[in-house]
Amino acid sequence: TNFEAQARYIPLRLTADERTLLVILQGALYVSEYTDRVDVYHAGSKARRMALQIQQVCAILAGLVVSNNFDVARKPLIERDFPENALFFRSVFEIGRRYKILNPDKLRGSYGKLIHMLQDSVKDEVAKAVGFECVDPVKSVATMVQQKQRGIELLQDPLLNVATREIYEGNKTRAEVA
Repeated sequence: TNFEAQARYIPLRLTADERTLLVILQGALYVSEYTDRVDVYHAGSKARRMALQIQQVCAILAGLVVSNNFDVARKPLIERDFPENALFFRSVFEIGRRYKILNPDKLRGSYGKLIHMLQDSVKDEVAKAVGFECVDPVKSVATMVQQKQRGIELLQDPLLNVATREIYEGNKTRAEVA
């Protein structure tokens, strides 16, 4: 099998810190009224409404991070505005997307809101009003392996197929297989 090609499409599992951010993202999406506010007809600029709602989701995220004493991002979120925290917000939204890919049966209600928001956020007019684009590429095994010394070499190793193959134990006991 071609592990290099497969690695591009296999998302990385979430770390403990990322799982904490995922819970915070779920809370922010739960209380957000993004689709209710954006999809309803109102006079005025729809792009402006989209940008305002995206900023509100980011503000909710920032508030939840600060209130949960999540040390990694608390200080920058208090001291800076949204565009200066773009990397943080992008990574939180990426975590939500990655989690959904890994767990298709989860995030049923809030994922739709997230995707609508992210699709709207890449529109030029909305991105200018928000100050940044909210979309980051999903972290995959390939992105992680490329950062490692000799990572690509590992994926090309002919013994990798043998090392990752399923073990057929037949009529052996668990101890005999291990």
